[in-house]
Amino acid sequence: MMVSIFVICCHLVLRILPQFHWLIPFFTLFLILRSFRYRFFIAFTTPSIITLVVMLNWYSDWHVSANYDYQNYIIEGEVLSASSLETTPDYIEFKLSAHSIGKDSFRIFKPKLLLRWYQPDFTPKQGNKIRVFGMIKPLSTYANPEQRFNVQKFLTAQGVHRIVVLKNSPSNDIRDTSTSVRQKIIERIGNYPIQYAPWLLALGVGHRDELQNEDWDLLQTTSTAHLFSISGMHLALVAGYLMIVSRVLIPVIAGFVTSHRMLMKTKDFLVLMGCYGYVVLAGEQLPVIRAFTAIVIVVLYAHAETPLTSAQLFIRVLFVVTLLFPLSLLSTSYWLSFGAVLILLSVIAINKMPIQNSITSKLFVAFRIQWVFFLVSLPLTLALWEQTVFVSIFANIVLIPLISLILLPSLLLVIILNLVGIGSTWLIICCDFLMHVCIEWLTKLTSINQQIEGANTGYLGVFFCVLTAVFLWQKLRLVSVSLLCLGCLWASMLSPRQTEELVFFDVGHGNSAILNHPDATIIIDFAKGNDLYSILSREIHPYITAQNINQIDLGIVSHFDADHAGGLGFLLEQDSINTLWSPRAHCRLGSRFKRDNLSMVALWPPVTSSGSENNDSCVILLTVNGTRILFTGDITAEEELALVRRWPSLTVDVLLAPHHGSRTSSSDVFVNSLMPEIVVFSTPYPSHWGHPHNDVVQRYENIGARIVHLGKSGALKVTWRGDEIKLSTMREDLYNRWYYKK
Repeated sequence: MMVSIFVICCHLVLRILPQFHWLIPFFTLFLILRSFRYRFFIAFTTPSIITLVVMLNWYSDWHVSANYDYQNYIIEGEVLSASSLETTPDYIEFKLSAHSIGKDSFRIFKPKLLLRWYQPDFTPKQGNKIRVFGMIKPLSTYANPEQRFNVQKFLTAQGVHRIVVLKNSPSNDIRDTSTSVRQKIIERIGNYPIQYAPWLLALGVGHRDELQNEDWDLLQTTSTAHLFSISGMHLALVAGYLMIVSRVLIPVIAGFVTSHRMLMKTKDFLVLMGCYGYVVLAGEQLPVIRAFTAIVIVVLYAHAETPLTSAQLFIRVLFVVTLLFPLSLLSTSYWLSFGAVLILLSVIAINKMPIQNSITSKLFVAFRIQWVFFLVSLPLTLALWEQTVFVSIFANIVLIPLISLILLPSLLLVIILNLVGIGSTWLIICCDFLMHVCIEWLTKLTSINQQIEGANTGYLGVFFCVLTAVFLWQKLRLVSVSLLCLGCLWASMLSPRQTEELVFFDVGHGNSAILNHPDATIIIDFAKGNDLYSILSREIHPYITAQNINQIDLGIVSHFDADHAGGLGFLLEQDSINTLWSPRAHCRLGSRFKRDNLSMVALWPPVTSSGSENNDSCVILLTVNGTRILFTGDITAEEELALVRRWPSLTVDVLLAPHHGSRTSSSDVFVNSLMPEIVVFSTPYPSHWGHPHNDVVQRYENIGARIVHLGKSGALKVTWRGDEIKLSTMREDLYNRWYYKK
């Protein structure tokens, strides 16, 4: 069984997609013979073979044919994403189960598409059957270092096959206005006169689209996001509620069954039906489906003749879930869910605590297990999200019992009453008040956390972890080991990083690069953006945070077009830049910046301005350990000629191609004079502007230059080992995975 799990993991996680399909049915049949005994062979062979066929279909053809890419099609299907928006926004994003693409129909394996719609004609709701017109694109996102959340990996794990950019067309229409039960509940709760409807919808039915950025920041700071994300924990609570209800109904059920065994089966069947109803209510999200599958397996084994230990049952659940949902291996929630269960089983096994019949004793044991589990999982939290928040202890100690015992069951009662048509205004107002208490508590803890971080108490926290580990070593050795790991990991993150690296970020049509040097931090251009949104805040700022960069010594904006200066306002608001160069100030011909083995000189623009943003771009020659890198902004062939005439002997090692590879730049004279070894094109792949143009690429290839297309390869890292440089890209080197390719 473990070999089978290993085979599936390798098949989805390795850097390449190995072709050993024959191993999977071989080991699966071996599992059937070994685990379920020979007498169950016939019963399990048929569903197992069907499962294998489904799984191999995912493996061999998990995406829509590439023949659809970058072409416009009329697409029909059923909307999978719920919406509570009453007015049509400027932009919406939703998932669709495609019934047909153009003339091709899908009956069994219906591809799941992510649709993006600017200025939509209507707001689709979950359950609607719609027809839309748009361009199909491969599933691809920006690829940059230090990203805590990999969108492309997440969508792949969710089974999304392609992205469709919708266009306004007479073909766009709602074919069937029927909506799902979940959609109806969302709309009804949204109509109540309550303040925290988005939070209640996230908790009750997993609809989190209405939470704002500040809400997510609050959850992340207090480590309570798991409480508002429908997962196995929520389904386990629902199963527990149903077990309590079923015990109350046992006298009624007993009148219709003839034996105690049949009574237990009937009770378990009702629990499973109730859990499935909650799965539907939660939008059939993959984490809930996995949890439901696990509950079904546990219930079936509970009635088996051969009892299993917790470890044996855990292994079987792990295998079946992995077999049914192989792409889940790419999901962080998959590993967190099974990791949490494994930690919990280990805590219970190692810390054997006698449980008496009194309620007080049971609550004490549950409380102690929860605390031990929380402390043991702290290193995992730090490793995944690069932060440890001790105020999360106080957040969870209040919210977990409040939500589990009062708020969630009350909210589920509201949902049930609404489904049967009974008003429950008073109850939903009580839920809203409880949610208000929770939010106020989290807000207070966030304020305390900001004061703690402002006091720069990182190493004090490391010392506290080690001291606590030593104190608990005799009684709680598992917790001690966990705290020691936490302290070591935390200390390594706090220590300064002595690196010399230059990163060209993948930002689509735009430029941005950061030199992270022990003597100075320099950012050149700030990617595209506007007053409301910038690529820098989402794609580049995580790198700045992860590298512990508190201040940027020098910021350079080549010119003020939106694709070069869009994120400048974000950093200026944070007061993160000590000195700013631009064609309007400081960056003029001959301007210099010098630090040890790092030097920078402005080669353009001259003192006299031409009046054109592109032509007056700030051209920077950066030299690190003898390596010369030229940043050219959006200058055209005329400015290139002027540069060559002024510095006829100038050659460079790395060149950021002028104007994203446009035909107006990279002239023959410029290319043959600079003779760059590496040429970087900062543009999407493919670009709607056609950048870089084929004739431009050909010029650089003719001189033997290595071409790096950021939109295709992802961000480029240039690192120094003495006088030698090493190049690595996100998609080919740093995160080389088959689902991440272009």
